[in-house]
Amino acid sequence: HPALAAAPRPDRAALPYDLDAALSAVVRLHADVDDHCVTASTLGVEREGAGVVIDENGLILTVGYLIVEARDVTISILGRAEPVVGEAIAYDHETGLGMVRAVDALDVAPLPLGSARTLAAGDGVIVSGYGGFEQAIAAEVVMRQEFAGPWEYMLDNAIYTTPLHPYWGGAALIGKDGALAGIGSLYLEEPVGDDGDSRPGNMFVPIDEVLPIFDELVSTGRAQRPPRPWVGVHVTEAENRLYVTGVAEDGPGQRAGFRPGDAVLSIEGVPVDTLGDMYRTLWSAGEAGVDIRYTVLRDDDVMTIRVTSGDRYAFLDLPQRH
Repeated sequence: HPALAAAPRPDRAALPYDLDAALSAVVRLHADVDDHCVTASTLGVEREGAGVVIDENGLILTVGYLIVEARDVTISILGRAEPVVGEAIAYDHETGLGMVRAVDALDVAPLPLGSARTLAAGDGVIVSGYGGFEQAIAAEVVMRQEFAGPWEYMLDNAIYTTPLHPYWGGAALIGKDGALAGIGSLYLEEPVGDDGDSRPGNMFVPIDEVLPIFDELVSTGRAQRPPRPWVGVHVTEAENRLYVTGVAEDGPGQRAGFRPGDAVLSIEGVPVDTLGDMYRTLWSAGEAGVDIRYTVLRDDDVMTIRVTSGDRYAFLDLPQRH
């Protein structure tokens, strides 16, 4: 990929850890999803990306959209001809992360879990997908800030890096101590340099997001927190307004009457101008199942839409863990 070829390479000699050993923990994941699953129409039935081996028993941390509702997962390892069978064991929409467990031994030294708490703009990091040193780039944190996505998702303190790594899904963000600091989630044009010019880069989920719920994900497949109210409506910021761009089939929003093109003006009487404002207002209304009152502008008419929110996880075909 041209972006990968042009990116700066890490200097092994300048690092206080064994870079090649760290990169060997980054594996390739291939996930197959049945076409009847909710996410098949948006994320596809075949998905590929990376994951990071984080314990001696073949536990792999990755970005959630790669493996949510996955029926089969295969794991490719550097230097090993045959892939290993894995299973998707956990998914957490709130953090955006997921877990895979290898069925057979991987014989891969895990990458230790670190922290992104001290990462700040200007800090050097290593970003790598599957493929060893050829997939590793020397990157820089350009900012830490809130990220809100159209799919009812928000992080308080996401990590933005540049230059772009073209194979970002599930990629490893390795901190200065050689430990895992984040998992690759997105490609974005948002990172901005001191000159004000946009520079393509990546957004990473800080590893700290998963640490408080780590044991719950491993043992039960999801975090044991009250489910947030889910509406199933994709909303995007444009022209200083919030516009509905899509509605999940048979989701709460579709049943309530939302249509693409609706402009969201307020929730429960509270004006909302940004995605962050909208999510904070929505999620503060109560747990999944609570009724939510939206005020929207449709064509030239201001109207009220009342929606009974749902539990997002109830709409997904997730593995049953006990």
